[in-house]
Amino acid sequence: IKVQGKKTTTSQKVDIVFVLDNSASMQGNVSKANDAIRNFMKVLVPDLITNTNPDIRFGLVVYGTNIRSTKNLTSNKNTISDALPDKVAGDPYSFYGATNTQLGLQKGQSLFDSVNSKKYIVLLTDGVPTVHQKITSVGPLYQGDPSINKYGSTDNYGTYMATDFSSNSRWGSGSNYKLGQYTGAFSDRQKYTVNSAPEIEDNGFAAISQGRIIRKAGIEIFGIAMGLND
Repeated sequence: IKVQGKKTTTSQKVDIVFVLDNSASMQGNVSKANDAIRNFMKVLVPDLITNTNPDIRFGLVVYGTNIRSTKNLTSNKNTISDALPDKVAGDPYSFYGATNTQLGLQKGQSLFDSVNSKKYIVLLTDGVPTVHQKITSVGPLYQGDPSINKYGSTDNYGTYMATDFSSNSRWGSGSNYKLGQYTGAFSDRQKYTVNSAPEIEDNGFAAISQGRIIRKAGIEIFGIAMGLND
């Protein structure tokens, strides 16, 4: 993975939070993701003596099914580099190896403070979300935002987006993007409805909605897809 750039001078402070997928499927991409983050920081802060730039701060969120670890915003890039995981945490074949992108993004947003800065989230993941915090509220799409498509369908969620999520109730199988792939006692893996919105059929609706909440707050989001050939 190559990250290229040139040294620039700016009077505006910049805050960047890396949101790193550490789910089971990332097993073969952990080192690549770490290299991408380190290279990214090296381009922005090339000073190898102090490893700092007072106008640039970095933060880190590592997530799987839950939030695995966080590092608050710091101007020392080594603090972030040293906190990067060298492997997937826990049993990669357990439910705890799921991909809760909505929760990772939500936690990433919470690391920003009131400092007047240009704010960015950089999401590094190798796949689609397989769980999310259960949606507790829906509302209208932000003006100008397109509808969120349902997975594998020309249908969409109409004029709705998720606006709030449960802090302690997780939804999804941990192995499928779509809901309703299991029958029986697993009620937290089924499709569900909130208020008058269309039935929620996948884990993507929550993750995309969280991204729109973040963007509405004035934070830009960029994604790096891990494990692709190009």
